[in-house]
Amino acid sequence: EWNVAGRAGFSGLDKFYDQSFLDNVNESDVIGLLETHLDAWEQFHIPGFIVHHFRRPRHDAAPWASGGISVAFRQELAAGVKVLPVSSHEMVTLKLSKDFFGLTQDMFVAYTYMAPENSTYSRRINVDPFAAVSSGINELDKDSSLLLLGDFNARSRRIADNMVGDSGNEHFQYIGEDVPVLDRESLDRGAINGHGRRLPIFCQEHRLLILNGRTRGDSWGALTCHRPRGSSLIDYALASHNVLNMIG
Repeated sequence: EWNVAGRAGFSGLDKFYDQSFLDNVNESDVIGLLETHLDAWEQFHIPGFIVHHFRRPRHDAAPWASGGISVAFRQELAAGVKVLPVSSHEMVTLKLSKDFFGLTQDMFVAYTYMAPENSTYSRRINVDPFAAVSSGINELDKDSSLLLLGDFNARSRRIADNMVGDSGNEHFQYIGEDVPVLDRESLDRGAINGHGRRLPIFCQEHRLLILNGRTRGDSWGALTCHRPRGSSLIDYALASHNVLNMIG
């Protein structure tokens, strides 16, 4: 998942055709691009990838398009990837075939962008983004394998994202089937916001775990958003319990 914040780069360059952008995309087999800001007539292509664009309708008074999610996967994976119908502008879901990828069950990979809680867009549409994404998850097969990636604009620091059991070890929490998971870490020391308070509750409701700060390669909860006013952790990877054994 990558929040690209629109196609306009420095010096007016179109970042979707910039070589450094394409090099980064080529490091992935499947990728979700958030906040593409594409108008109805706009699109872009990535060599070697099949790209699907999901645009957020632009308000008549808006000077430019906002939001939007594009998903891309390598052409050789086309037989194993299905793009599911979109029921909300907040989430796009791919279904990965268990037979094609050699999995024990089909896996869903979903991408979401949740606008900041006090943004103009949030106030205008009056839609609860957590409720919208919850609705999309509830449409999937029950007990399915789910990886949910996105920009939640949530600063949650280290709030517990699952029901803590008596593990007998202060460094571990336990989830269903007595599966132990490490407490998660976070380098974000900023104030917890509204989305940040709701994200752990959302995880508990859907039996999802935050991977940031508790997996190999990110055991510290690295900051994901860097702006002139400071850095924060607002982009997350969430996984259903039955995906944990696939992740280091």
